[in-house]
Amino acid sequence: MKHRLFLLVIVCISSINIFLSFHFLSNTSNVRGVKVSNHYPKINFKVEYGGYIMNIKDTVAITFKNDTVFNEAAYLKNSSEIPFYVHEFDADASHKYSASRYLPDQRDVSCRDINVEQLPPISVIISFFNEERSVLLRTIISILTNTPENLLKEILLVDDFSSDHSIGPPLKFLWKVKLTRNAKRLGLVSSRLVGMKIASSDFVMFMDSHCEVTKGWLQPLLEYLIANPKSIVAPVIDTIDSRTFLYKKNSILQRGGFGFSLEFKWEPMFESDSINPYTSPAMSGGLFAVSKSFFESIGRYDSKLKFWGGENIELSIKAWLCGGKIAIVPCSRIGHVFRDHLPYVLPGGSSSVVLRNNHRIAEKLLGPYKILFYDANPRAIDLDPITISDQLQLKKSCKGFDWYIKEVYPELRSSILEFLYHPAYEIYHNDLCIRGSVNILSYVNVYPCSTSPYHIWYLLGNTLRQHNLCLIVNEITPMSRLTLSDCRRDTVKKLFKVSGNRIQLIDYNLCLQLNGNTVVLNFCSSTASSQSWNITRKTFLFKI
Repeated sequence: MKHRLFLLVIVCISSINIFLSFHFLSNTSNVRGVKVSNHYPKINFKVEYGGYIMNIKDTVAITFKNDTVFNEAAYLKNSSEIPFYVHEFDADASHKYSASRYLPDQRDVSCRDINVEQLPPISVIISFFNEERSVLLRTIISILTNTPENLLKEILLVDDFSSDHSIGPPLKFLWKVKLTRNAKRLGLVSSRLVGMKIASSDFVMFMDSHCEVTKGWLQPLLEYLIANPKSIVAPVIDTIDSRTFLYKKNSILQRGGFGFSLEFKWEPMFESDSINPYTSPAMSGGLFAVSKSFFESIGRYDSKLKFWGGENIELSIKAWLCGGKIAIVPCSRIGHVFRDHLPYVLPGGSSSVVLRNNHRIAEKLLGPYKILFYDANPRAIDLDPITISDQLQLKKSCKGFDWYIKEVYPELRSSILEFLYHPAYEIYHNDLCIRGSVNILSYVNVYPCSTSPYHIWYLLGNTLRQHNLCLIVNEITPMSRLTLSDCRRDTVKKLFKVSGNRIQLIDYNLCLQLNGNTVVLNFCSSTASSQSWNITRKTFLFKI
């Protein structure tokens, strides 16, 4: 009799939950997912990796609050066959993997021996705008299944007024998940500030809505924050392929940097190991942890930065100037879906919004060096000036940008010297300019000429440079492609000479040649028009 009564109660509770969640909560039968009890972390996985099912167990649904069951299949219904451009990734490829897919431990073996106890809990803040459902759900589930229960205070979802208002409500039934929705579109910066305001923990983790955390991701970040409270700390960010959704571990550790265009770039750390944290001049901004007290002490995000763009550079510079630092912890690894373009247009135009944000940052933080920003971004000269009342009033204890260059990012000093005193050129063929990239080791191609600083090359000691990156040859063979890499590497071929309208690799009869939209090396030929380049000296807007 007691057994039947118990079953009756369970059926009634399940029926109520089905009604309240609009069928996003269901029974455990025939539902993909993972069951995690409130005692955490009793997990039953359907193990998927690389497109192969490695091990199959009886999978049940995702269940967190009061043992109710989240129906993943119902939540994702009608969200397949979405064109690539809608999200700038392949949603159908994402749907091939369950929200609870298994990822192998990405950490170095030595990281797994770290035993950190008595760490404080953290609030994870995720803002989203029209995020694809399977990707957002997988972000949340990866946090819940890879984070010790006592260290996760809450997951705060901030819906930035998505046009599909049904994305968020079903997710609030998940364990430790809270949802708030903006009354209008605010953008990433303001949405994160909304999350910060309601976070109940002393430490917060800002995270993009298209990520997957891996085993042991949080403990090293908290350990570093406790030892270095005046710091902003980030994990090593691995790549989730936007077309296949395979998780790709990045083998080269990198730090964050930027040029005077204030465009973020990655720089390789050839001498770093895979365990010890290291400092970085800047952070990418998509994933980082910080104490609320330090975040407030440096002025938080500038609330007048609009929507998205530049906020990571602004926060990085302020952290360093005001007694803190940016650090990257290799023992923490999180996957991120990198997209080539934003999947939506920001109000006023994406490029204009980013330029206005960077204009504000330059005026507030760069001091006399802001003139270099305007040279890299001529369009910013015509923007409305930043009034004194809008200026960032840094504390008296905060340092100036000259200190930042000297002590934190001396590579900018060489950029200044190159920028002012060394020949700068545009190299183009029929209005197509040879252009580098913000990504290290990416191929050099040609693009329509514009005002981008990545069209400008400096000829220094027979090296063609873009600040501290050099044009290099990976293979001394005809039709091999060229890349940008650290100029300090001595083992690469990087010496060129300019002869008239041709650019030749010194000691080899190989010249730069246009091949479609790519740049390759090929045997030098005086009759090959594809090896004939217009090499124009760049005239700067100022002289110092």
